[in-house]
Amino acid sequence: MSTLALFDVPWRNSIAAAALRRISQGDSQRLANSAWSVATLRLHNSPLMNAISAQAIPISSSFNDQGLANMACSLAQLRVIDVPLLSSISSAALRRLSAFDHLHLSITSWSFAQLESAPKPLRDATASQALSTLRDFTTHSIAITAWSFAVWG
Repeated sequence: MSTLALFDVPWRNSIAAAALRRISQGDSQRLANSAWSVATLRLHNSPLMNAISAQAIPISSSFNDQGLANMACSLAQLRVIDVPLLSSISSAALRRLSAFDHLHLSITSWSFAQLESAPKPLRDATASQALSTLRDFTTHSIAITAWSFAVWG
């Protein structure tokens, strides 16, 4: 019996190539799912991430809370500092941050803190939203968000 290793380079390259061919067909949900999958598999593939970014930026306002959090988290997990995409995610998140639940708020704050790239308006809005919804936070969400604020200073 053989097992395909997650780190098998030909397999990873074929996954990335297949995803790259389909990226242009993606709506916001598919792009967020693709970014999450790429990060989960640790597929450090610049052409694929560039394609996701190019497709996501123009439609970032159509991402839901989970999609924005997943996009930001994917970049953080892969340590990809894509300034145009992060700026687009930040702007879209700012417009809808009042609707973010504790999970998406903590994931988004963690992601921007990991990349040390949170603009001040996002930090301030996140703090305000966190304070107004703190009663809904889990212990884990509190810890993640507190860590983000500590990183932000």
